[in-house]
Amino acid sequence: MNFSYLLLFAVTLPLLFNACWSDLRHMTIPNRVNIALFIVFVVLGIFIFPLPEYGWRLLQAVIMLAIGIFITNAGLMGGGDSKLLAASAPFVATGHLSEFILTLAFMSLFAVIAHRGLGMIPRFKSNVSEWVSWNSKGNFPFGVPIAATLSLYLLALAGFG
Repeated sequence: MNFSYLLLFAVTLPLLFNACWSDLRHMTIPNRVNIALFIVFVVLGIFIFPLPEYGWRLLQAVIMLAIGIFITNAGLMGGGDSKLLAASAPFVATGHLSEFILTLAFMSLFAVIAHRGLGMIPRFKSNVSEWVSWNSKGNFPFGVPIAATLSLYLLALAGFG
C-alpha cells in the first residue's frame, strides 16, 4: 500500500466529488474547486515527489491549462472542465498518461450512458430535477468522468486497483 497516494486520494476525493456534483447540478465547476485541487498538489507534492519530478508535474499543469484554453476557445469543452484537467494534470505521472487517457475515455462513455440512462427514469430524475445537465442540449458535464478518472487513478496507485 502506498500511503502517499492514499493521502492524495483522501484529500482530493471531496474536491472531486464537489466538482462532479456542481457540474451535474449547474454545468459549471467552481474555480475555487480547481484552485483547491491544484493547491493540494503544490502543498503535498513537494513532500511526496523528488524535486525534479515535482517541477515537471507542475509544468504539466501549465501545459494542460494552455491546451485547455485553446480547447475551450474552440468551443470543444467548457472552461471549468479544462481547468479541472489542468488542476488534475500534476497528479498524473507522464509514464501513465496513455493509461490515464484510456481510462478517461472509458469513464466518459460510462458517464454519458449512466447520465442519459438515469435521466430516462422518472423517479430518479424527479429527485434531482434541478440538475441543469438534464436539459443541456449538446453539452455534457465532463467534470464527472475527469474527477472519476483521477480518483480511480490515485486509488490504483495507492494499491487498491
